[in-house]
Amino acid sequence: MKNKKSLFGAIGAVLLIMLSKLKYVIVILKIAKLHTLISLFISIGAYALIYGWKFGVGIVYLLFIHEMGHMVAARKKGIPTTPAVFIPFLGAAVGMKEKPKSIKDDVYISYMGPFAGLLSILPFFVLYFMTHELFWMALFQVGAMLNLFNLIPMMPLDGGHIAKMLSKKFTIFGLIVLAIVAIFSPNPILILLVIFGILQVFAMFGEDRKEKALHIQSLEWEERIREWEQLKSTYLNMEESSEKLSWLNRMIYEYKNILHSTNNALSEKRDLASEAIYETRMLAYRTIVVQLESLYDGDLAEEPIYAEKEKIDKQLGKIQFYKKTTKKEKLAVFLLYIVLILVLSGCMIYSMHVLDLNQIRQMMSGTRLD
Repeated sequence: MKNKKSLFGAIGAVLLIMLSKLKYVIVILKIAKLHTLISLFISIGAYALIYGWKFGVGIVYLLFIHEMGHMVAARKKGIPTTPAVFIPFLGAAVGMKEKPKSIKDDVYISYMGPFAGLLSILPFFVLYFMTHELFWMALFQVGAMLNLFNLIPMMPLDGGHIAKMLSKKFTIFGLIVLAIVAIFSPNPILILLVIFGILQVFAMFGEDRKEKALHIQSLEWEERIREWEQLKSTYLNMEESSEKLSWLNRMIYEYKNILHSTNNALSEKRDLASEAIYETRMLAYRTIVVQLESLYDGDLAEEPIYAEKEKIDKQLGKIQFYKKTTKKEKLAVFLLYIVLILVLSGCMIYSMHVLDLNQIRQMMSGTRLD
């Protein structure tokens, strides 16, 4: 009876704290949508069938707060999100309708999930000390474990997004470690994560190849623009119309031949750098031919070669801006990452110690001295 009173008292205390923060509860209710609530109750039901309704509610609460951490962080960075969706025994997910503008924003959004998860387990810690019910400590342990698992440095986990800013090698290392665990302790969820992780690694290297190709294309356009400006200068310095016409005919003929030979050279290239150079060169020469032909009418108003260069530079600028970080920022992220891992690890170790100690006490109370 005493335990029940203390339990109700503890829950009452938690409810009073929640009511004092009612504005935050209202925000969460506004964020939640109908299909979020439907998937939430389905998940509670699925977990309840195996672990009981109380534990089911506890797990979904942990997942919900974790995802709300991501959602609030994303919206703070001006990124619209989809409502959270709960998937029984796989977790929950919040989608972003836009890619973060920088890797720093990506890290912030990723970090706030496990950080919110850490805050979500603190009420269980308080409830355990107020009631001495092991149920609360078990939920405390599950919450610490879920968020610690999410910090493994491999994509698509939160830890992978954080580690990507520090070094891509960390994400590959995390993938290798998880793959080894999946081999020796086969588990459908681990196997799925490894598959997604492999796809994400290929995607990362694909982004690097794209950046390299854009950089090559930008340099190639620069060179062709200098070439065009020389041609334009030569044309403008001519006074006689007949001389201009003769020169134009000759230049157009020469550049069409250059275009033909460039096309033949492209068909023989297989490596990324050469393909990027020759594809850009072909487009640039086509553009030069079009611009030379426009000179028959004396039209210099439109020069698409500059627009093409600007388009490439805009794409390259976005990628470079996304990746731009300083050593201080990397150090700060590394320290915050390690601190969160250590705190959650400490919570895990402590909860394991409490639960193991209780088992020992139960065994000792069950033995009698003859």
